[in-house]
Amino acid sequence: DMCVFQLLPRKKYAENKKLHRMLIKAGLDLETLHSSGTHDTAIREQKGLAEAESRDNEQDEARQRGKPVQFGNVYQLRARFSNKWLMVNANEPATVESNNMSVELEEFTMKECY
Repeated sequence: DMCVFQLLPRKKYAENKKLHRMLIKAGLDLETLHSSGTHDTAIREQKGLAEAESRDNEQDEARQRGKPVQFGNVYQLRARFSNKWLMVNANEPATVESNNMSVELEEFTMKECY
């Protein structure tokens, strides 16, 4: 039973995206934050919000697991082997078929990841 993509409910990403921006601005990365922490109150608070958002995503995924796909709902596709998200870029045409949108695999989930 081989599956190339996982079909997942749309994930929330706003708090994790804010945390990512704050870390870049502070010159930190997630590994440093997890291993040594930070004294910056705003980053610590944002980390808590991002973790809560991730837990909500996991709970929503568990709730939706096994349910039939419904027309009109938005789903995200994650490649099973790379754990990357399928992203559709509406602003850039595909290189092979210029009438279609380009599709890429991205490391992080974003609103464009369908």
